[in-house]
Amino acid sequence: MKVGVVAEGPSDVAVLLNILFGTLGVERKDVVPIRPELTTDETDLAERRKGGYQPPSKQQFSNWLLVLEECRERTRLLDFLDSPIDEPRFLVVQIDTAEAELPGFDVPRPDHDSRVYVEELRARGVSKLTSLLGADLARQSRFAVAVEEIDAWLLTLHAPGDVDTGLQRNPKKKLEFIVASSASSAAKSRGSSPPKASKRGDRPAKRSPFETYHEQSLAFRDERTLSAGARRNRSLQMFVDSLEESRRVTTSPSSIVDP
Repeated sequence: MKVGVVAEGPSDVAVLLNILFGTLGVERKDVVPIRPELTTDETDLAERRKGGYQPPSKQQFSNWLLVLEECRERTRLLDFLDSPIDEPRFLVVQIDTAEAELPGFDVPRPDHDSRVYVEELRARGVSKLTSLLGADLARQSRFAVAVEEIDAWLLTLHAPGDVDTGLQRNPKKKLEFIVASSASSAAKSRGSSPPKASKRGDRPAKRSPFETYHEQSLAFRDERTLSAGARRNRSLQMFVDSLEESRRVTTSPSSIVDP
């Protein structure tokens, strides 16, 4: 099985890799990042960079506008699916809904106080992507539409509680606060302090977004942990449920239909 991924950025790809493994056992080598392109194995970049983290090249860049454009263009998606190798293939298209109502996205936001806010916003995001892809490509796609951001999916691993984390107004900031607080508490319990520079001008190497989000979502590789997290985030649950349908694919990816 091969999975082509279109996502907003390398950090989103990192999360999707762990979810794909936790749900379907799909290995990194069987995932093809279509947008953004990851020309090298991001998990090894930290060891091979001499000057620390470098920003992505133009070919490696993505955002929600480019995700929508990739779906509208369709060319690279069709190239991936039309492989001469006879094996099941499908697409995963990831997008956050934080910018849903902005020009270019043009998805009206439901009333946040509605009890079906998450389901409705996710459905509107899927409808937008489907309209751009067309019926045939949509049938061969899975939609990782995160309400509001993919950070809300990670909150299921790092924040206690039973309220849907998709209702968090600013999940990215919330996640950053929780992770930073946990790191500070862990350092204090060990009696350690931040490492000092060895000489004037030295700075610790900056980790890439891929590395950061890969580590923060690593627990999703465990199926039981992923299932527990999905119960706390409806948009994650719906994505996981759609991936489960892929287990039935044996010969033709054309049978894939997003529920």
